[in-house]
Amino acid sequence: MVQNKVRLSNNLCRVAIQIRSNSSIESKLTKMTVLMTVPKSVNGETVRMSHQGGVWDSLKRIIVWNFDDMEPGRTLILQSLFEFCEAIDENSAEGPRTVNFPVLVRCDSVKGHLSGMMVETIDTDLSSSSIEKTISSTFRVLYRKV
Repeated sequence: MVQNKVRLSNNLCRVAIQIRSNSSIESKLTKMTVLMTVPKSVNGETVRMSHQGGVWDSLKRIIVWNFDDMEPGRTLILQSLFEFCEAIDENSAEGPRTVNFPVLVRCDSVKGHLSGMMVETIDTDLSSSSIEKTISSTFRVLYRKV
């Protein structure tokens, strides 16, 4: 499960990301990477992070955290504090400011289970397409929350 929450106060923006590993999986998640996109209205150079290991990439405007593993049932909370590029006008006719920080989580699992999967094929030419099912006990999960 991935959740993110954004709170705005004066010229500051606080972002919290909560990641929880399902307690019913048989093995830990490995090679976990968390990427958070930072919008242009926020000054990424001012970031202060609660968890060590986060790296700010000014060219891509992302923060990346890497973790070796995450045990079943564990919760990880990452918090970041930013300054806005421009001060917030509380009495603006446009209404309150909203900011989105899309989050992408990647991880590997050896004995995990997917609760569901949907596959769609589209013919790009007039030849037929087919799907072949192969069962593997190892997979990589990419989860994106916008």
